[in-house]
Amino acid sequence: MVRRFLQSGRTGWYFAVAREGDVAAADEISLLERGQDELPVSEITRLHAHDRRDVDGLKRAIATASLTPDWREYFERRLEALLDASR
Repeated sequence: MVRRFLQSGRTGWYFAVAREGDVAAADEISLLERGQDELPVSEITRLHAHDRRDVDGLKRAIATASLTPDWREYFERRLEALLDASR
């Protein structure tokens, strides 16, 4: 199932909660801001599952301010391994 999900390229969208509270079916959800250096979720998925040797893409992901520490560390390890292998 996970393989089919990743192969589809349809990764969905993600958001952060600005203010905790209750949400009902008819409530509006709106984009408040979008960072300048953001990468789409599809790009993170591509780097993770499809194009694991994209050095420039890994560098862009690592430089993304909103990337969680665990994802950043994962991409840093992958980049380091690629650079080590090319030496």
